[in-house]
Amino acid sequence: VGLGGAGAKTLRNLKQKIKKANDGKVPPQIKFLLVDTNATELSNFRDFDCSEKLCIAVREPYQRYQHDRGMATHEFIPQQNAHSLLALERGAGQIRSNGHFAVIENQYSNKLVRKFRELADEIEDIDIPGSTLQKDPKIEVRLVFSVAGGTGSGIFLPISVLLRSAIKHSELTAYIYSASLFSKKVENS
Repeated sequence: VGLGGAGAKTLRNLKQKIKKANDGKVPPQIKFLLVDTNATELSNFRDFDCSEKLCIAVREPYQRYQHDRGMATHEFIPQQNAHSLLALERGAGQIRSNGHFAVIENQYSNKLVRKFRELADEIEDIDIPGSTLQKDPKIEVRLVFSVAGGTGSGIFLPISVLLRSAIKHSELTAYIYSASLFSKKVENS
C-alpha cells in the first residue's frame, strides 16, 4: 500500500521489478494499492489500473470542517491549519492534518475498509494449482510512505488502524522515508 506520492513512486519501481522477474506479470498473491488525496497525481500512475488506486480527496473540505468543528474527530487540526483545508480537493499540500482529515472524512463512507477487505478477499481466494504448501491465513501488508509530505505522513496511523480492522489476520509493516532522503536529492540537483 503506497501512501501519498512517495509511496506511489516506490510501488511503481517495485511493480516494475516484480514484473521483470516474473515474465512481465505480477503473481496473483501480490496486490498493489495507491492511496492519495490528489486525483490528478493518481491518474499519472498509468502502470496501475483503477482497481489499484484509491483517491481520498474530500469535496468541500472546509465546509465539512466548519460543520463538524466541535466534534472530537477534528480536534487534531491546529486552528492555524484550518484555512489550508480549502486546497484539500487537490491534495494534502504538505500538511499532515489535511491528510488525516481526508481519512476521517472517507471513513464515514467505509470506502477504505471496503477496499482493504476486497483486496484481502482476493488474496484469500487464490488457489495456486499444483502447490502442496498449506495456505497461511495471515496476509502481509506493507505500507510505504514519506514523513516529508502531507498525505503519507498524515494518513499512515489512521490507515493502519483501518487495515487492522478490515483484515483480521494481517501482519503490518511500514517502510518510512525520512526527510533526509529528500534533502539529499535537493542537494544533488
